[in-house]
Amino acid sequence: MRKLQKSLTETEQFVVIQELSSTSFDSLSEEEQTIIFEKISQIVSHPESEKFYYGKVFSGCVQFIKAKLLDDQTKHFKGDLSKIKGKFERVLSVKDIAQMAGLEYFQLRDLSFGKNTSSTLLKFMTFTKKHGLSIEEFMYHPSIVNTAYQYYCMLEKGTTPTPS
Repeated sequence: MRKLQKSLTETEQFVVIQELSSTSFDSLSEEEQTIIFEKISQIVSHPESEKFYYGKVFSGCVQFIKAKLLDDQTKHFKGDLSKIKGKFERVLSVKDIAQMAGLEYFQLRDLSFGKNTSSTLLKFMTFTKKHGLSIEEFMYHPSIVNTAYQYYCMLEKGTTPTPS
């Protein structure tokens, strides 16, 4: 059962990464961009939905970087993935990503809770930019904003949401 859950999680991450890389904020119309900004304003007005939103933004960044680094490591195998077996001791963890960014694990975790210092945020922003993406891509991405907005709406209605 645990393997099935892990496999489903990896599949969900792959789908999210594909979706995040295919749609950008800049490709939206001016009206759609305005709607995104309005939703973000409402999301951050509620502490719990704000925490959920930042969690999605930063976990999306980390997952995207992990996938990119793994892809970079496997490029030289040219499609013969059977040669990869045993080449890597383990997949990168969030702690590994934090260390690569010059942060402690708790600092990266705090970013995902919306708590941070500007130096922590700037270090992580520099790290993500070095790997070809910016946090803004995730902050304004329609998929992340709409998920967080749905969470916000459920909180406002008084229903108990189950964060994903």
